[in-house]
Amino acid sequence: MPSPCQLTSGITLSCRDNTAGVRRFWIFSGGTGITTGPAGIDYTSGLIGVSTLLFNGGNFYLFDCFPNTTSYEEIVTDVPENGVVAIEQNLRAILYKLSVSQRNLIRTLSGAQNLKILIETNNYFAVTTPRSRWLLMGLENGASLITAVGTTGTTFEDANKYDLFFQAKENEAAMFLNPTGNTYIALNNMINNAGGTIEIPSNANFGPV
Repeated sequence: MPSPCQLTSGITLSCRDNTAGVRRFWIFSGGTGITTGPAGIDYTSGLIGVSTLLFNGGNFYLFDCFPNTTSYEEIVTDVPENGVVAIEQNLRAILYKLSVSQRNLIRTLSGAQNLKILIETNNYFAVTTPRSRWLLMGLENGASLITAVGTTGTTFEDANKYDLFFQAKENEAAMFLNPTGNTYIALNNMINNAGGTIEIPSNANFGPV
């Protein structure tokens, strides 16, 4: 029997059916936070059902993203001499328009700890396999807003915006959600059944006004 750290399969080329970028994301807030149910999480599969999570109240607040402005990345750092593997989960987003409401939102986010961020990618070709569409960032240790850089721009054509950078440091790569269907309704129902809610529409402006 192979050990857990030995390969058991490889990767072959598939159809070019992938679309990059982040369409929107939700930030969990309120309640007593997200914990795992009695069965825990199977990190080997890389999938997690929303019903596995206990939301303990609180809400997912929606942040819509303007196309081609938001990205998510994972950085795996192996330190052989220390026998450790560290994983960074990074989310970069643009919050358009400097304003009082945006300023206050950033102030709140900058003081928040242990954020859980649900990310929806632009992987639209995954309609038959929706489990490759949603990622959960900061599941174990939580994410934080690391920087928020506001700029007025210089010319009339420049962006008037905040650049936000969220980061989580985890022991595992982000889990993919495994909803029962490929619609927001299915995902929303699963979260509702687990004791939380998804808030739609957005409470922030991530696109030009």
